[in-house]
Amino acid sequence: MQILPSKASPGLQLIDIALWVFKRHIENQIPTTSEETLTLLREISKRAQVVRFDLDTYRKRVNESLGPIMSGELTEKQEEQARSLMGQSEAERIKRMNSE
Repeated sequence: MQILPSKASPGLQLIDIALWVFKRHIENQIPTTSEETLTLLREISKRAQVVRFDLDTYRKRVNESLGPIMSGELTEKQEEQARSLMGQSEAERIKRMNSE
């Protein structure tokens, strides 16, 4: 994997600008009077999923998804699978660290 500076990726810069305008639009921070801009924003809206990402929302989502797991007892098999997955993740992390 190669990470390039943003100057080397004009397409990514263009997408970043479009998403910045979209964010400002949905937060009512900038007026959009241009028909071309409104067309772009409608197209982004059709394909986008707007998710509020702040600490409270993140906590709520984690609790909703992990609540049932955290409030119940793990079976021996589930615990074994979790330990195996954790071991695999750690091995991959170490491999990535050594390859850089």
